[in-house]
Amino acid sequence: MCRNSFENLRKFRVNLVEKDGITDLLLDNGIRAMLIGCRKLERLDIRFWHGGLTDAGLEYIGKYGRNLRFLSLTHIGNSNAGLVKLSEGCPKLRKLKLTGCPFSEQAVTSSVFSIPSLRYAWFDNIIC
Repeated sequence: MCRNSFENLRKFRVNLVEKDGITDLLLDNGIRAMLIGCRKLERLDIRFWHGGLTDAGLEYIGKYGRNLRFLSLTHIGNSNAGLVKLSEGCPKLRKLKLTGCPFSEQAVTSSVFSIPSLRYAWFDNIIC
C-alpha cells in the first residue's frame, strides 16, 4: 500500500463503522502491510465499531510501529495478550489512548508501565 506515494506518510486515521451487516472484517494483515511500508508513520488512529483488529494486529503494531509516537485505538483487540504484545514494541510511543477495548485494568496498568517512553495515557470504557 505505502510503496512510492505513501512511504512518507506520517499520520493515518481510519474510522470504520458497521454498515450493511459487515462486522467480520479483519484488518490485521492490512495494518501490518501499512506499517511495514510506511516506516515514517508517527500517528496512528484506528476506530472500529466492533472488532476489526485482533490480538495479532496489536502485535503487528508493536512489532512494526517503531516510529509511532501517538496511538489511539477504539474497540480493538480480543484479549489482554494483544495489549501485552503491543507494549513490548513501539519504542518511541509517547501518547496512548484506548477506548472501548476489552482489556483488564491489570493488563492496562502493567502495559503502561512497560513502555518507558510513554508520557500520556488515556483510557475510557475499558471492558473488564
